[in-house]
Amino acid sequence: MDKASLRRLARERRRGVSPEARKRAGESLARSFSFSHPALASARVVAGYLPLPDELSPEPLMAALHAAGRLVAVPAWDPERRGYAFRRWLPDSRLVAGPMRVPQPADGDDVPADALDTVLVPGLAFDRHGNRLGFGAGWYDRLLARCRPDAAFVGLAFDGQLLPSLPAEPHDVRMRWLATPGAILPCLP
Repeated sequence: MDKASLRRLARERRRGVSPEARKRAGESLARSFSFSHPALASARVVAGYLPLPDELSPEPLMAALHAAGRLVAVPAWDPERRGYAFRRWLPDSRLVAGPMRVPQPADGDDVPADALDTVLVPGLAFDRHGNRLGFGAGWYDRLLARCRPDAAFVGLAFDGQLLPSLPAEPHDVRMRWLATPGAILPCLP
């Protein structure tokens, strides 16, 4: 399948998850993602994301990380850069709609991308080799490319978003882990 067809398939699968199932999935992810897991054990600065309506929500996990004393950041539009940067997130942050209706904190300190230990990454689909299919504009790949090479990238997905294989481009940033509500899987080489 080409990327356009894969995006259509992935969107259909993601839209097929009911709001109640999405809520349960985010809570299940937070319960199953132990702070002793290699992706989180030594992480002091973690980036998550504020989900679009049909995305798996990392907010319960982000709230638990914040409560445990970790600094949590999320992508926010930076008009000076004309791209995304990371901004500190708190559970009670006032949110506004950024470009493409993506929620973001209305204010807060910027968090340098090279300070991130772990990044929780959304996507339309992932494969077991850590390849990610996004919306096609490259915003996330450009943002992730500014992170340290040793940062742990964790793709978050519903089970139906894991596909056997995805096309990859040289600029695509690969995940090290995939996390679904029921499992946390290391990516294959």
